[in-house]
Amino acid sequence: MLKGFERIIVSHGISYKIIHMNTKGNDSKEYCEKMALEAKKIIDEYKPDILIASDDPASKYLMMPYYSKSDIPIVFCAVNWDASIYGYPYKNSTGMIEIDFIEETVGFLKKYAKGERMAYICPNDETSRKVAKIYNENFFNGNLSIHIVNDFTEFKKVFLDTQQEADMIILYNKEGIRDWNNREAKDFLMTETKVPTGSNNPIMSEFVLISMPKAPEEFGIFAAEAAVNVLKGKKASDIPVLTNKKTILTVNMTLADKLGIVLPLSVLKTATKIH
Repeated sequence: MLKGFERIIVSHGISYKIIHMNTKGNDSKEYCEKMALEAKKIIDEYKPDILIASDDPASKYLMMPYYSKSDIPIVFCAVNWDASIYGYPYKNSTGMIEIDFIEETVGFLKKYAKGERMAYICPNDETSRKVAKIYNENFFNGNLSIHIVNDFTEFKKVFLDTQQEADMIILYNKEGIRDWNNREAKDFLMTETKVPTGSNNPIMSEFVLISMPKAPEEFGIFAAEAAVNVLKGKKASDIPVLTNKKTILTVNMTLADKLGIVLPLSVLKTATKIH
């Protein structure tokens, strides 16, 4: 996300400051509020002409309580599915809402699954829980089997157990799962996966059969272009709120071979392949 943002901002000679709230590993209300206050202090000292809020915690704990009624224009991005819960749109805001290509992902997995029972495994953080609820209510009619894990040991046990009850599994994210080890996780999943798995997160592509990840640069580019237009005099509220559109199908050929899945040539020609 930052790569696309910085490329455009730097090309226009705009100075900027990045503040990390670091809520992925700790999303407790007390911690997020503390980090939001620290961010607010930096913002108030820096006196920016525009604010860009990336991801849900920044909007929930920083933008909504402190800047929703401010005259400072706000551009939000990567807010999952529903921005209205954070009070958007404000009087001078715009943004890009983050959606997952979950219907397309599930449609692909169903072609190679033995049934239609779907499970979802995710870390125990606010965004993952929010997405699980949205998936379940909007796409699975309340039939999604949701498993929330805290650490890598628990993840491995839950994954093995879940394969006994599900025909397909969505692995939402590894960030927020304590003690996650990429090499150990890859070895474990390449050995133990028995059912088709998928994700909509680019950092999960090496661990699942197929992924249809969002393009992080799309959010950064939108935020930067919106900021440039606002700094040139356009009202943020005159810039339409959008959703992300870009994805690239990624196929893990090692898992496809292990599961005995033969992919059509049309998929192999267009997909990014991981071995």
